[in-house]
Amino acid sequence: MVRVLGLPVTDADSAAAGAPRADHMRAQLGGRASTPVTAGQLVVLETSEWVSLCGVLLGELGDQRLVLTRGGVVRKADKARLQPLQDGDAELSALAARVRRFAALSEGDAVRVDDARLGPIEGILVEKCRFGGLVLRGDGSLLAAGFSKLEPRAEEQSS
Repeated sequence: MVRVLGLPVTDADSAAAGAPRADHMRAQLGGRASTPVTAGQLVVLETSEWVSLCGVLLGELGDQRLVLTRGGVVRKADKARLQPLQDGDAELSALAARVRRFAALSEGDAVRVDDARLGPIEGILVEKCRFGGLVLRGDGSLLAAGFSKLEPRAEEQSS
């Protein structure tokens, strides 16, 4: 009797096998997209006759709008179901400020990413996606970062 062992098939380059590819990182960030000029506006989303949610306008998908609500949930909504919100609480205002900060970034900008594990990371924003961006680090590696972790890098003052 012959016993067949099921062994895992591995890539010839084990270092590259574990690294995510740029297209995979891009897909996780919602795909390549430009940020609309209306990003960061506080809105009220009418989900039903009785329920409304407050949130921040994050982006557009055709004639639908992407609204980021409390807890990090993104909802798609028709433009007709959105109304401007005049005053938001501190949590929504801070979220809107982060969205506007991301919206102001352009591809090619020097950015800083605050990562809890790795600390502050500096690089170049090479691709803007719907929910974040791909950052080229100094060592040539790519880093996927959500929009709330991306901020413009402060240029050093020469004295």
